Parts: sequence; C-alpha cells; structure tokens
Amino acid sequence: DMVAALERDVPEYSEYVAEDAQVDFYYGDVTFGDVMAVTDYELNSSFNADSMRTSPVTLVSLSQFNALRALVGEPPLTLAGDEFIVWCDFGEMQDFFNAFLAQSGTLNINGTKMHASGGGIDTLAAETASFAMNTGTLILPDSAMPANKVLGYSNLNVMYNGSRDDVDTLFTESINQAYALDENNRDNPDGWPFTRSMTAVEAYGQAIGLSTVIAYLAIYIGFVLLITCAAILALQQLSEAADNIVRYSLLENIGADQSMINKALFVQIGIYFIFPLALAICHTLVALVVVADVVAVLGHIQIAMPLAMTVALAIVVYGGYFLMTYLASRSMIRPRLRSR
Repeated sequence: DMVAALERDVPEYSEYVAEDAQVDFYYGDVTFGDVMAVTDYELNSSFNADSMRTSPVTLVSLSQFNALRALVGEPPLTLAGDEFIVWCDFGEMQDFFNAFLAQSGTLNINGTKMHASGGGIDTLAAETASFAMNTGTLILPDSAMPANKVLGYSNLNVMYNGSRDDVDTLFTESINQAYALDENNRDNPDGWPFTRSMTAVEAYGQAIGLSTVIAYLAIYIGFVLLITCAAILALQQLSEAADNIVRYSLLENIGADQSMINKALFVQIGIYFIFPLALAICHTLVALVVVADVVAVLGHIQIAMPLAMTVALAIVVYGGYFLMTYLASRSMIRPRLRSR
C-alpha cells in the first residue's frame, strides 16, 4: 500500500493530493508468445520478437483499473467472468493486439479459456511518463486473477489538490524531504515506497528539453551542411558562367537569341543543383524508414509537422541559392554578350 506509506512519511500528503489510485501489475502464465501463436501479425523490426515470446503479459485487476479510470473522469467498465480487456498505449503494440482481437481474441489464462470483451483496446495512459510505457496488459475480473500471480511492479497515480503549477513544487519538496532525496538520487531512493517518480510538470519539461536539443542539433548541423553545399555549387556555377562567356557569345553569333541562352544557362545550373538534391532525397527516404521504426517504438510522437517544416526550409534555402546563382550568372553574361 504505497498510499499508506506516503501518508505515514509525508505529513502534507493529504493536503497536496486530492485523489490517488494504485495499480499493481502482476505476472501470470500468459506470455506474448501465447498471443503471437494466434495471430500472424509481424512486429516492427525494432522489436526482438524472439525474446518477446517468453516475456510475460502483465495482468491487472478490474477494480484497480476502474479506480484509475475514475481518477481521470472515465466511467467504470464491467466484465463477465470469462472476459478480459486488452490495455495498451504503445502505438506499434496496439496494431499487434488489434490483429489479435480480429483474428482470435481468445487466450487460456490460468487454465481457463477466456475471450476479449467487445470494447476493443483501452488506450488509457498507465502513468505519467515522457513516452508511452504500456506495451500490453490484460485486465481481468478480480475473481479471475491467478492465485499464483507474482507482483511485477506497482504504479501510484495522484491528482493534486489544487493547481498543478502551485502544488507541484510543494509536493515534490515534501517527498524529497521525507525520503532525503536530491537531484542525484531522486529516481533511486533506498527502498519503499517507490523507486521512480515523475510529475506532469517534469514530463513536460523533459519533453520540451529533449525536443529543443534534438531540434537544435538537427537544424544546426543540417542547415550548415545545406548552406555549405549550396554555396559551393553557387560559386562553382558562377565561375563556370564566367569561363563560358565566350561560348555563350558564340551561340549568339550563330543565331541563338537571349531567351535561348538564358534557358540553356538555367538548365545547366539546374542540373548541377538537382543531382546533389536527388541523392539527398534518396538518402532521406531510406533514413525515414529507420526513423519511422524508432518513432513507432517510442509511440505518440508526431513527426509530420517537423518534417514538413524541414522540407520547406530546405526548399527555401536551396532554391534561393539556385535562383540567386542563375540570376547572378545571367547578369554576368548579358552585358558581355551585348558588348560583343
């Protein structure tokens, strides 16, 4: 009982916490291999399917799950004695369990044949975390929980008594003081009642910090390389245009008008700019396959908007260098052609 321990050790606990719900995750005799055996869905390559086959699927009692649902304002669920609910908020694993529900939906749990309820997968977040954490849990009626179950871990979720911005710091400080925690051992306290803690404020802070660092590095490195490549191409083509003034003059002498010369110049510069861009696009498409796998593993990360912004930035910068190179080359050639 984590709440009992916190109320005993933290005098201000009931003052800062309005509601709480503890969820105990147990291990039984059901493994992911049992689920894989009744579905032909192939997991993402980022998962080690062979090692997952022997990994147990966690079990949670319906009463505790309903207490968690009540904590976030969701109505309680009901189950018959031979029914279970699949609980998962992990993106890739949701597809796996959806395939299981569509193709079978039946498992042998503690010697009893049980089937999934008709409500589909429940995607309620199991805890406050930076990423989706629940790769798959079966919600069982309390009476169907196996007698030989083994406790894997427990989560305690709390709702503050007041504004998050006002209470979060006070609550965290009271926890740290009660268990003599600091920044160095915040996630590794010595024993009961918890081994890791995270508040919503901390989760938001971590997410923003991580996104900022990744975005800065990606934009800085990518932008520098993009400008370097475009600048080198621009200088090379400007030098090429200066060296080819005599050749363009010869084209004019044999009857080519200015528009034809401008078109030839545009095509020449365009070819030089397009080939490196085509290679970069091929490399990006291959890399996106890997990125998509990583995003699927992390879950609930939207990359469409950052990807669109990156493409738009690349078009503006690279296209701008191309356009300026063409205009500068054209202006360099025109006066000399007329003077000849």
